[in-house]
Amino acid sequence: MVKRKGIYKQKGDYHKQLDKNWCCYHLHVEKTRILKNIIKQIPKNKKILDLGCGDGELVEYFAKKGWSIGGLDLNYASNYVKLGDALNTKFRARSFDVIVCTDLIEHLNLSDHEKLIHEIKRILKNNGSLILGAPNLAHLFSRLYFLFTGKLIRTAKINYHPGDRPLNEYITLLKKNNFKIKKTNTLPLGVPPMLQKKLPLKLTKLMYKLSKVLSIPSFSFDNILECKLK
Repeated sequence: MVKRKGIYKQKGDYHKQLDKNWCCYHLHVEKTRILKNIIKQIPKNKKILDLGCGDGELVEYFAKKGWSIGGLDLNYASNYVKLGDALNTKFRARSFDVIVCTDLIEHLNLSDHEKLIHEIKRILKNNGSLILGAPNLAHLFSRLYFLFTGKLIRTAKINYHPGDRPLNEYITLLKKNNFKIKKTNTLPLGVPPMLQKKLPLKLTKLMYKLSKVLSIPSFSFDNILECKLK
């Protein structure tokens, strides 16, 4: 039985039923493509947890194809996803070979980021892998806007993404907690959702494609970090 709270009670399974007019549509499609390519390389017998997985789009996709994967989310539960808190998962120590954690850390207060990484370390096996989504407060559009106005273009409204950070702060936090960055998957510069809402869909799609030639991690709107616990 599916249980929905918060945004999922309001919008339903909106990651599975994509609206092309959604301001994050192009970003979500590209991010999902990258994550699928990463997870496909993981042996099916490895135990994977998608932490803060929302409606479990990736969990359901890979579980049906034979991967040993489950999900945990504060606002959603189904046959594939358990209802629970990422800061206190209740899982036993060293339970998972791989943890996927995207579209989560930016929703937490900055003071909770360390707690999240500590909990991930606790439930991750020695030499386990972490796939972390890291939206970048210091993306190119934000830097340019700040230069001329003194204001930032955040990755979302501050009450929705209170944990926005520049990319290098996420990297510093991970290294401090004994994670080694093995690979940075850089999403295109893209168009910040706040701008996408004001532009025609075809124009934002074109801008998104053109921005792929400037996919620099520190300038990108979002990155997916592949990490290894030392």
